[in-house]
Amino acid sequence: MKNLRFPRTVTLVLSLQLAMVALTPVIAQQNDQAEVMLRAAKNKQLVDGDLDQAIQMYKTILSQYSENRPVAAKALVEMGDCYEKLGKSEALKAYQRVLRDYSDQSAEANEARARLAAQAPPPDGPFGSDAEKVQ
Repeated sequence: MKNLRFPRTVTLVLSLQLAMVALTPVIAQQNDQAEVMLRAAKNKQLVDGDLDQAIQMYKTILSQYSENRPVAAKALVEMGDCYEKLGKSEALKAYQRVLRDYSDQSAEANEARARLAAQAPPPDGPFGSDAEKVQ
Protein backbone atom coordinates (compact mmCIF):
# COMPACT_ATOMS: atom_id res chain seq x y z
CA MET A 1 0.00 0.00 0.00
CA LYS A 2 1.24 3.43 -0.92
CA ASN A 3 1.76 6.07 1.72
CA LEU A 4 -0.59 8.96 0.79
CA ARG A 5 0.65 12.43 1.50
CA PHE A 6 -1.60 15.43 1.33
CA PRO A 7 -0.22 18.80 0.48
CA ARG A 8 0.04 21.10 3.46
CA THR A 9 -2.71 23.43 2.19
CA VAL A 10 -5.19 20.55 1.87
CA THR A 11 -4.42 19.46 5.41
CA LEU A 12 -4.84 23.02 6.66
CA VAL A 13 -8.18 23.47 4.87
CA LEU A 14 -9.50 20.19 6.23
CA SER A 15 -8.38 21.12 9.73
CA LEU A 16 -10.11 24.48 9.52
CA GLN A 17 -13.33 22.91 8.26
CA LEU A 18 -13.27 20.38 11.07
CA ALA A 19 -12.72 23.16 13.62
CA MET A 20 -15.64 25.14 12.20
CA VAL A 21 -17.93 22.14 12.44
CA ALA A 22 -16.81 21.51 16.01
CA LEU A 23 -17.36 25.16 17.02
CA THR A 24 -20.80 25.59 15.42
CA PRO A 25 -22.72 24.22 18.45
CA VAL A 26 -20.69 26.44 20.79
CA ILE A 27 -21.46 29.57 18.77
CA ALA A 28 -25.15 28.63 18.56
CA GLN A 29 -25.25 28.08 22.31
CA GLN A 30 -23.65 31.51 22.94
CA ASN A 31 -26.22 33.17 20.66
CA ASP A 32 -29.04 31.37 22.48
CA GLN A 33 -27.64 32.49 25.83
CA ALA A 34 -27.43 36.09 24.61
CA GLU A 35 -31.07 35.95 23.50
CA VAL A 36 -32.12 34.47 26.85
CA MET A 37 -30.31 37.24 28.71
CA LEU A 38 -31.89 39.88 26.46
CA ARG A 39 -35.38 38.49 27.16
CA ALA A 40 -34.67 38.44 30.90
CA ALA A 41 -33.51 42.08 30.82
CA LYS A 42 -36.60 43.13 28.86
CA ASN A 43 -38.76 41.28 31.37
CA LYS A 44 -37.02 43.14 34.20
CA GLN A 45 -37.63 46.40 32.35
CA LEU A 46 -41.19 45.94 31.14
CA VAL A 47 -42.81 43.52 33.60
CA ASP A 48 -40.99 44.25 36.85
CA GLY A 49 -40.42 47.92 36.06
CA ASP A 50 -36.94 47.73 37.59
CA LEU A 51 -35.16 50.02 35.16
CA ASP A 52 -31.89 50.26 37.09
CA GLN A 53 -31.54 46.47 37.25
CA ALA A 54 -32.49 46.18 33.57
CA ILE A 55 -29.73 48.68 32.70
CA GLN A 56 -27.21 46.56 34.58
CA MET A 57 -28.40 43.46 32.73
CA TYR A 58 -28.09 45.24 29.37
CA LYS A 59 -24.55 46.32 30.29
CA THR A 60 -23.69 42.69 31.08
CA ILE A 61 -25.06 41.61 27.70
CA LEU A 62 -22.95 44.26 25.97
CA SER A 63 -19.80 43.23 27.78
CA GLN A 64 -20.26 39.50 27.19
CA TYR A 65 -21.92 39.42 23.76
CA SER A 66 -20.83 42.54 21.87
CA GLU A 67 -19.88 40.34 18.90
CA ASN A 68 -23.53 39.27 18.63
CA ARG A 69 -24.44 42.40 16.74
CA PRO A 70 -28.24 42.02 16.65
CA VAL A 71 -28.46 41.34 20.39
CA ALA A 72 -25.99 44.09 21.30
CA ALA A 73 -27.84 46.67 19.21
CA LYS A 74 -31.17 45.68 20.77
CA ALA A 75 -29.64 45.87 24.25
CA LEU A 76 -28.39 49.41 23.56
CA VAL A 77 -31.77 50.60 22.30
CA GLU A 78 -33.54 49.10 25.32
CA MET A 79 -30.91 50.50 27.68
CA GLY A 80 -31.46 53.92 26.10
CA ASP A 81 -35.18 53.52 26.68
CA CYS A 82 -34.56 52.77 30.36
CA TYR A 83 -32.32 55.83 30.71
CA GLU A 84 -34.92 57.93 28.91
CA LYS A 85 -37.66 56.83 31.30
CA LEU A 86 -35.35 57.69 34.21
CA GLY A 87 -34.71 61.12 32.71
CA LYS A 88 -30.98 60.49 32.31
CA SER A 89 -28.81 61.89 29.52
CA GLU A 90 -27.11 58.51 29.09
CA ALA A 91 -30.04 57.70 26.79
CA LEU A 92 -28.51 59.90 24.10
CA LYS A 93 -25.15 58.16 24.46
CA ALA A 94 -26.76 54.73 24.09
CA TYR A 95 -28.62 55.77 20.92
CA GLN A 96 -25.50 57.43 19.49
CA ARG A 97 -23.52 54.26 20.16
CA VAL A 98 -26.07 52.24 18.18
CA LEU A 99 -25.53 54.54 15.22
CA ARG A 100 -21.75 54.58 15.64
CA ASP A 101 -21.08 50.89 16.34
CA TYR A 102 -24.12 48.99 15.06
CA SER A 103 -25.42 50.99 12.10
CA ASP A 104 -25.60 47.74 10.11
CA GLN A 105 -28.49 46.67 12.35
CA SER A 106 -31.06 48.67 10.40
CA ALA A 107 -34.13 48.29 12.64
CA GLU A 108 -32.22 49.29 15.76
CA ALA A 109 -30.35 52.08 13.95
CA ASN A 110 -33.65 53.48 12.68
CA GLU A 111 -35.11 53.30 16.18
CA ALA A 112 -32.06 55.05 17.65
CA ARG A 113 -32.24 57.73 14.95
CA ALA A 114 -35.92 58.34 15.70
CA ARG A 115 -35.30 58.51 19.44
CA LEU A 116 -32.46 60.99 18.97
CA ALA A 117 -34.63 63.14 16.72
CA ALA A 118 -37.38 63.11 19.36
CA GLN A 119 -34.85 64.34 21.95
CA ALA A 120 -33.73 67.30 19.83
CA PRO A 121 -35.17 70.65 20.90
CA PRO A 122 -37.76 71.98 18.45
CA PRO A 123 -36.76 74.96 16.33
CA ASP A 124 -38.23 78.37 17.14
CA GLY A 125 -41.20 78.79 14.84
CA PRO A 126 -41.95 77.12 11.52
CA PHE A 127 -38.67 78.14 9.87
CA GLY A 128 -36.22 77.68 12.71
CA SER A 129 -34.59 80.12 15.09
CA ASP A 130 -33.21 82.39 12.34
CA ALA A 131 -36.62 83.23 10.89
CA GLU A 132 -37.83 86.79 11.41
CA LYS A 133 -40.77 87.18 13.71
CA VAL A 134 -43.83 88.47 11.89
CA GLN A 135 -46.06 90.82 13.89
